Parts: sequence; C-alpha cells; structure tokens
Amino acid sequence: MAPPVTRALTTIEGHALLGDGRATALVDRHGTVDWLCWPHFDSAPTFRALLGEPKDGSWSLRPQRIVSYARDYLADALVLQSWVRTEDGELGIVDYLAWNTATPTLVREIVGVEGQVEVAGALSIPLSHDRSGPARTTEGWRIDQAGGSLYLLGANDWVWDATGFHLTFHVAAGQRRRFFLTCGDPVVAAQPDGMTSEGTLAAWKAWATPVIAASLFENEVQRSLMVLRALMDRETGGIAAAATTSLPEHPGGTRNWDYRYCWLRDASFTLRAFALAGCRDEAARWRDWLLRTVNPERLQVLYRTSGDQAAGERECEDLEGYRDSRPVRMGNDALTQHQGDVAGEVLASLYEARCHGLPPDPAAWHWECSLVDAIEASWQAPGHGLWEVRGQPKHYTSSKALAWVGVDRAIRTALEFGQSAPLTRWRGLADRIRADILTHGYSSGEGRFVSAYGERSLDASLLLLPLYGFLPPDDHRIVATVDAIESQLMAEGLLYRYTAATFDDGVGEVEGTFTACGFWLVQVLALQRRRHDAQRLGHRLRRLCNDLGLLSEEYDVREKRACGNYPQALSHVGLINAAYALDALN
Repeated sequence: MAPPVTRALTTIEGHALLGDGRATALVDRHGTVDWLCWPHFDSAPTFRALLGEPKDGSWSLRPQRIVSYARDYLADALVLQSWVRTEDGELGIVDYLAWNTATPTLVREIVGVEGQVEVAGALSIPLSHDRSGPARTTEGWRIDQAGGSLYLLGANDWVWDATGFHLTFHVAAGQRRRFFLTCGDPVVAAQPDGMTSEGTLAAWKAWATPVIAASLFENEVQRSLMVLRALMDRETGGIAAAATTSLPEHPGGTRNWDYRYCWLRDASFTLRAFALAGCRDEAARWRDWLLRTVNPERLQVLYRTSGDQAAGERECEDLEGYRDSRPVRMGNDALTQHQGDVAGEVLASLYEARCHGLPPDPAAWHWECSLVDAIEASWQAPGHGLWEVRGQPKHYTSSKALAWVGVDRAIRTALEFGQSAPLTRWRGLADRIRADILTHGYSSGEGRFVSAYGERSLDASLLLLPLYGFLPPDDHRIVATVDAIESQLMAEGLLYRYTAATFDDGVGEVEGTFTACGFWLVQVLALQRRRHDAQRLGHRLRRLCNDLGLLSEEYDVREKRACGNYPQALSHVGLINAAYALDALN
C-alpha cells in the first residue's frame, strides 16, 4: 500500500492542470490527483485532498523506489506525460481529462519502458453517510454519491476497504495499464476502449494551429492559451477565473476565496488576449457569452460559466484547508456587491471585439445602450471596487475610470462603426465622470492619483487609467502615479496590488504579490517607451511560471512560492497581453 501523500509535500506550483472545458483536475509531482471538480467547474469537488488530507478524495499511482522524475505536456495539449526512473527500471504515466467523451472522464495510463517497476495505487472518494459502499461491475466499480454515480474502470483487481481502493502491481517494459474514472454515464462506462489519448490530442491540435506566435515568451503564451481554453466552458464560452477554491493568498490566513466562476471585470483583457493571439473562435464565444448572460438591468459581478447565477458563500468545516488556511469556502459573496467597473468592462470588451473584426449581432447595440444607461444611473454610487473589498463601500478611482471607459467606448463604437446614439448626452456624461475623477481621484498634495476619493492610499488598479486611455501614458499625473506604484508597491521586482497598512480591504491580512498587476505594469512601461524596464519586469514575471508554464494568482516573495488560486486565468491573460505589448515595443 502506498504511503500517504501529505499536504506539506506539495506546493501549489508543483501541480499540473488537466482540463476538458467542463471539468478540471490537479496532479502533483508525486503522481497524485488531489483536486477534481466535475461535471462543472464549480461542482462540489470529488477529489479535495488539496484542501485537506488524502482521505478527503485523491488518486495516487506511485512507482516505488523513485530515482528521478520529469514531466511535460504533450504536443501543446493538457495531456500530462511523466517519466519516472526507479531503482528497478523506468515507466511513463499519462494523465488527461478526455475531450472525446460524452461525460467527463479522467484517464490514467501506466506504460512500462525498462525493467519491471512496482506501482502502488490508492484511490479515496468520500461517501455520503446515506450511501452504501462501492459495487462491482463488469468493468470495475460503481461508486454512488449524492450527486450521481462514478465509475472506476479497468480496475477489476482493485481492492476496496474502509479507507478506499488499493492496488499494487508491476509493469514490465512494453506493458500498459489504463484506468478510467468517469462521471455518471453508464453507457460511456461500458465502453472504455473509446477513450484514447489520441482523440484528446487531436482535439487540442485542431485548436492550437491558428495561434499567432509572440516572438517573446512564445512557449509561455501558448501554455497560457491552453489554460484559458481549459477554463472556457465548452458549451457556453464562459471562462472560469481559476480551477480552484480557497488556495490561500497567505498560508494560514483567511483570504481564501472561490474563483471557479466567471468575472465580468476580466472581459476586455481576455478578449484582447484571444484576438491578439489569433484565437478568433474563442474571442467570439467569449463575446457571445457576455451578450447572452449580462442583463443591463440586473448587472452582477460574477456568474457561473453556464451563465446562471453563482452560489453564495458557505464554509466547509470538515476541511482543514491548504496549509491550515481556514475557512474553506464554496461560492463567493462578491456576487452581491456593487462594483462600478463592471459595465465599463463589458462595453470595452465589445468595442475591442469590433476593432478585431468580431462585431456582435446588430441587435446587441440596443443592449449596449442600456449598459450606458446603467452607468449613468449608478456611477456616482460608492462600491466595493475592483478588489472586492469586504468593508464599507467607497468611491474607488479605478471604478469611476472604468465607468468613463464604458461611456467612451460606446461613443467610439457609435462614431467608428456607424451606430445611432445620443452622442451629446453621452459626451456630457463622459465629461462629468472625467471631471469628477480629476477633481476627487487626483491628490495635488500627493501629486498622483489615489485609490479612493478623500484618501492617500495607492493601489495597482490605477495602472488601468493609462491602459484604457483615460490619460496619456506620458501625462505627468500618470507618470507620478506609476512612479509611486513602483516605489511603494514593489518587492523583489514584483508588484503588490496594495499594502494592508495603507489600504483597508476589510480583511487586513498580508498577501502575496499580485501576478496580473505586474503584467499590467509591463504594458504601461511599454506604453511609456521604457523598453529596458518593461523587458526586465516581463522576464522577472516570466520566471514565476512553473515547469509547465502555469501561473497562480499571487507569489509569496518571502517563501519563494506560489499562493492564491491556481492556475489563474487573469494572470495568464496578463502574460499574453504583456508579451504582445513587448513585441510591439520592439
């Protein structure tokens, strides 16, 4: 029986991502799948040992007496190939979520290369108290859960006891063992031979070919696009912000949030990343998701990738949390917040789509006009800001600026693409928002913009002002703000989004540097023609990618390791946009 895998052995960045556009899984360096959510990104996890112990759900296949280990993705696909040399020989392990099946299916293959290697397998799936134990089937086992049945196939020789499934076997050169765990479809479960890595590789290859290469960070851009595709709902086009919930922004703390939902705030950056890379189909699907989902009269911050309303928060008291970081949360209460940047982000995204030759349906213009009306009605209200502050609402400068961006992009759309609009009224609205920001969001005493009206605090969301063209990047007020961000929010060449000492976010704990903000700064430095500084920061951030090119939400400069949810879509979007900005600079 394999020794248990403990949380202390596995860093966040030590994990590989598997995905099929509906489910996600994480595999650690020891051959253990310790996170699996299906049949949807935000479903209750089947494997959740990442946030607890192996008994909370995990699947390990561990060669014994390991000497060396290496891994990589095959052919620009999320098909993980691991090469393991032991004292007795060598074998390969192939892990993937199949793209060519009707229901989510996790496939694990063991292939003997040299000698004869002993492998210990262990699989634990928590059972509901009202459910009986697993039942044998012709192909393996059926495991009944509250949400439906799972089928473990190719596994007649696995043994079940109170701690889970166990198996020890040997693999000689040329031998192959294939195991399947599938979610709730006995028809698929009866035909495991149809689940092959070739079909999954072909699906990834068909997507990867049209990508426009970035001369800088080419491999990292390709991997980032793979992550975005894995997190994009294959049926709807909605994109989950991350594959996980409750990976802490600081180990042992309470900054543990559920990011398995789709945030509107990321809309325009994401669409731009797809468009720059030549992924027009993905850009169009993301645009169409926005049009189907967003109701201007009932605008929300986040949604399920299906377009349905996200769940409110609940705490999972039976999980200890990653590195004892509690509480573990499912759902996200940010969905009830007012964030004044959201409508502006959506309008900017649709303008971006038109600029890249992806106009929405002509009927959408009325819908966009309604979003401008929503901005007009709400821009003066305080909100919780881009960072979803869990304290009192404030007048955040970046939120006001994004409201201005929304109106500005609507005006540009009318002028550049021949749409009918009340331009006089809209120009007046844009001028009022702009004047309000320059009066209250800029501090003459500090000589720079501030995070919120009436305060002296600073945060990295102010980088969005030059990125969205609120003021030119060489305007003295922008230059001073960027200088202050570099001097006050940077540590070891990386950027915090703010500091808890000066920015009250309602939580008050320390956190890691924020990866996406670093990439925003790269783009601003490129706009300011600070070539050397932009390239130096870009290469520093590039080194945060793990060996597979994956990025987390944050990075802890003290512990030298990733923190926050993983992999994080916004971090990968930032990398893509920064890479093309550096290309343009060169």
